[in-house]
Amino acid sequence: MRQNWKLILKLLVFIRDKVNGKELLPVPSFCKFEPEVVEYHLRLCEEEGFVVSSKTEPLLDAPEGSIMGMVRITAAGHREIERRRRRMSAVQVPPLKIQGIKTKAVPFIRNSVEWSGSGRWIEPFVGSAVVPFNIKPERALLGDANPHLVRFYAAIQAGTVTRATVRAFLEREGARLLRDGQAHFYRVRERFNDSGDPHDFLFLNRACFNGLVRFNRKGRFNTPFCRKPERFRSAYITKICNQVQRAADCMARKEWEFVCTDWSDILSEAGEGDFVYCDPPYAGRSTDYFNSWTDKEAEQLEAGLKALPCPFIYSMWSENKYRKNNRLHEAFSDYEIKTFSHFYHLGATENLRNGMTEALVVG
Repeated sequence: MRQNWKLILKLLVFIRDKVNGKELLPVPSFCKFEPEVVEYHLRLCEEEGFVVSSKTEPLLDAPEGSIMGMVRITAAGHREIERRRRRMSAVQVPPLKIQGIKTKAVPFIRNSVEWSGSGRWIEPFVGSAVVPFNIKPERALLGDANPHLVRFYAAIQAGTVTRATVRAFLEREGARLLRDGQAHFYRVRERFNDSGDPHDFLFLNRACFNGLVRFNRKGRFNTPFCRKPERFRSAYITKICNQVQRAADCMARKEWEFVCTDWSDILSEAGEGDFVYCDPPYAGRSTDYFNSWTDKEAEQLEAGLKALPCPFIYSMWSENKYRKNNRLHEAFSDYEIKTFSHFYHLGATENLRNGMTEALVVG
């Protein structure tokens, strides 16, 4: 049985916060796990010196799968709680910046995921990949309609885009950008539109206006220059290189598959034990991220999610200062909907950067 540190941490926190290690421990919040799974991880806690006397037995007159046991957290257990909490609360930022990126929402998303990790983590709209980089599943199926995103992360996974290659590339192209300004940016953009090179894509993503990934109807990248020829200073290059390395480390020795295909093909792969996280383009708002997203497609996706044989989270906007997404609340009126508010940074001026309430439909 694979060690699940997320479950261990939740067990330790439950013990500390609910009974303070002094009485019998009821664990009804873990009834979705098999009793032997909880028992196994309690034994791990004991072996690691985090708890003492973790013998368990069925808890009568409680939800099926609940257990109880005589436990007490040791000083090492308290230290482990704090160490793991700090580590799990740190958000890993991906090397690509994309509109709608969920970096600020990662803790909210992570805390909303209830999954044993036994199957595959599945995303039909992986985008920047910030969510799987922070969930860190052992197995994943990650898809997107944008071939350049898929090609970029597949290249990191294959070792053709590395910290060393990125540093050499950005130092060379950054020097040319500093010398020639926007003329060089548009040379690289033209080169990328002809070749689709992942290093060019990273350069454009970090040198274009506000990290806006935008393609025209012919599939050509058309975001303008950010007007900062000094963009690639040494510290900035190092930051990007570190993000590339962390992405590579996260994927190392894991079974992650990146595919460029339609979202419906990805959903059809989901089975029992899997978990689907779905973050599509926002319905009811225009998008030229790579292709169009219609209300009809949104309806088909909603129906597809409801028919899944496994749990899912559906990420969608709930409301902003101008309007509310009534369609979302009507379509998922029978589901739990959690909300999270943050500040929207994609806009040419401050008055265009407004607050947004995001919603997570938990199914």
